[in-house]
Order: sequence, then structure tokens, then C-alpha cells
Amino acid sequence: MDAVNRHGDGRFKPGHAIPGPGRPGLAELNKARQALSDAITPELISEAVGIMVEIMRTGKNRDRLTAIGMLLDRRFGPVSQSDVAASVEELETRITELLSAVRDGRKVNHE
Repeated sequence: MDAVNRHGDGRFKPGHAIPGPGRPGLAELNKARQALSDAITPELISEAVGIMVEIMRTGKNRDRLTAIGMLLDRRFGPVSQSDVAASVEELETRITELLSAVRDGRKVNHE
């Protein structure tokens, strides 16, 4: 431990000049990401979407559902917790209204 640049508990003192190793492999990771980005052209993306649409239309049920989910997620984004919470709240309100109508003997509107 370098006592000149560190406090007694091992923390660095303000203004220390000892560079850390950084994140090992980050440069290689960035190169790989760039290569992947360069390889995926707009044409390739269109082809991939076309394949997903074809699977959605003609695949087995499980594959079709997966393709539909992928297409919707990529077009509209994945469903968030707040979306689910709002839907649950809406359903709870509607259920409360229906139960109240049934208890009061009122006609239930099935919208």
C-alpha cells in the first residue's frame, strides 16, 4: 500500500495521481460492439423483421407468439410495471362497480 497517497484506512487521499487499471477489456468490448453495429445494416434489419413477420404468420403457435412479442416489444417497447399497475387498478375499479351493481340488483353493463 502506498502510504503517501492513501489514508490510514486505505482510501485514496484527495488528488492522488496513481491511475487505476480501469475496466479491463473495455477497449475490446467497444471494438466488438462497433463491429456488430457496422455489420447490421438497415437492409439486414428489414430482412430480420420480414423473417419475424413470416414466422408470426406461418409458424407454430409458440414460435408465432414469440415473434409477435418481439415485434411488439421492438415497435412499442416492453410493457412497464406502471402499465401493469394501471391495468390492475382499472380492473379493480370495474370489479368493484360490478359487485356493487349485482348487490343492488342493478343491471350490469358488459362493456
